[in-house]
Amino acid sequence: MRDTDKHSGKKVAFFSGVLLGSVAGAAAVYFTAVSSGRKSFIRIQDTGRTMINKAAGLYKKARKRPINLKGESEHQEQVQGIPIPRDYV
Repeated sequence: MRDTDKHSGKKVAFFSGVLLGSVAGAAAVYFTAVSSGRKSFIRIQDTGRTMINKAAGLYKKARKRPINLKGESEHQEQVQGIPIPRDYV
């Protein structure tokens, strides 16, 4: 095989890789492209409504919970650790 045949085979492989990569990149851009302005606006409106509804639900839950002004937790958990003898301290 001659030296020019090796280089021409590498060139064909390189350019076919570039072509294939370009096609794959174009397909990725096409499928991940931003929607039209109207679709985006509708999607933003829906997301906003969903967030407002979630916030209203959280607000209602928060209003039902009692407020402890002393800072004490209603559900104090006992922390178990290593017992230290009293004469050690």
